[in-house]
Amino acid sequence: MKPFLSFLVAAFLLAANINAQNADKKTTLDDRTYSIHLKMTEGKKGNWQWVNDELVFSDGKLKAQFMNKKERFSPSDVVVSGSSEISFESTMHNPGGSEIKWNGTIKGNTIFGTAVWTNLSGTHSYSFKGTAK
Repeated sequence: MKPFLSFLVAAFLLAANINAQNADKKTTLDDRTYSIHLKMTEGKKGNWQWVNDELVFSDGKLKAQFMNKKERFSPSDVVVSGSSEISFESTMHNPGGSEIKWNGTIKGNTIFGTAVWTNLSGTHSYSFKGTAK
């Protein structure tokens, strides 16, 4: 009985520690979603064009809905600074070795910035702007 009780206590403490760590990752942007329009500023156009996406901020991470579905980019940690004008940075990766570096600013309900997507065909730079959903 004693080993089982020790196991339960250890499991409880581990779960509490994980929840505390996840709470530390939250940002002021959590639970916000923005619809964005992208415009390629540098790079070679491919078979399809990345022109719209939806950026979702949750649990200290940034997820690009379209690129998550189309190119399997995982949500990535986001660094946030500022209060009335919020800046953010994030770098996403996918299983194929590609990455997207995001740099953006949020003022009120407006979001704008740059995304640099590096993949096997080269580097593609985009500007983006959008609004809160």
